[in-house]
Amino acid sequence: MKKFLLLFIPSLFPTITLAALNLSYVPMEQIPGVDTGSNFYTYIAGVYKFGIWAVGVSALLMITIGGYMYIMSAANVVSAEKAKGVITDAIVGLILALVSFLLLYEINPNLVRLNRGNIISSSAPTTTVPAKQPVMPTGIEADVRQRLAGAGISVNRPNSCPVGQGTGCTSTAGLRESTINGLANLKTACNCNLTLTGGSEDGHASTTIYNHANGYKADLGLNSSLTSYVKNNYTPAGTRSDGAAMYKDTSGNIYAVEEDHWDICYACHN
Repeated sequence: MKKFLLLFIPSLFPTITLAALNLSYVPMEQIPGVDTGSNFYTYIAGVYKFGIWAVGVSALLMITIGGYMYIMSAANVVSAEKAKGVITDAIVGLILALVSFLLLYEINPNLVRLNRGNIISSSAPTTTVPAKQPVMPTGIEADVRQRLAGAGISVNRPNSCPVGQGTGCTSTAGLRESTINGLANLKTACNCNLTLTGGSEDGHASTTIYNHANGYKADLGLNSSLTSYVKNNYTPAGTRSDGAAMYKDTSGNIYAVEEDHWDICYACHN
């Protein structure tokens, strides 16, 4: 059992670091092959990395020794059982180390990545709910609509939305300059009909700061010309968690095709 614990302990070092993130520490001895820095956090991180390396080497060494003992035991039952015990201890210890690593990774991946800046954050996905934005002055709404119209882009509804309402209206006030310019550039490039069906109004899903309410996103109604242009000119970028296929243009803007519209995020990579 002691052998099991010796192989299991190195995987617990990340939890120790949680209590020592801000402690200054000057190591008396350097860990071979590891830059331990000048604080307790980096020293423990170095010990952890060295311990993980030592677990694998130790397990391999003990399995090799056990195998040699088993071969040399010949017909000696006692020696053969002892050799099997050595091999079993090494394998079980290695499994415990791997299991502890996986448990820590499932709790919070940063525990095993040893990222000081993020180690305290939870691994569970978080949702950032943007603060309610006041209704923008009519002039700003009108100005944005006028700019979109000048670029040849229509808006599906004539009325903007008051705070808290996200259906039966479409707001353009608050759209960022990068979003407005991105839509205008798309119109010029594809030379197809573009209709804005979603802007900065409430009611859209918001999991990051790059959302509709903050002016980063715009929805465009589906049409064959727009879909053909995006799929033929932009690079596939996988799928979102909701299954929407994504495409990325040369500037890094993301185009996700949903059931009845294109959900476009401009400057979301910044």
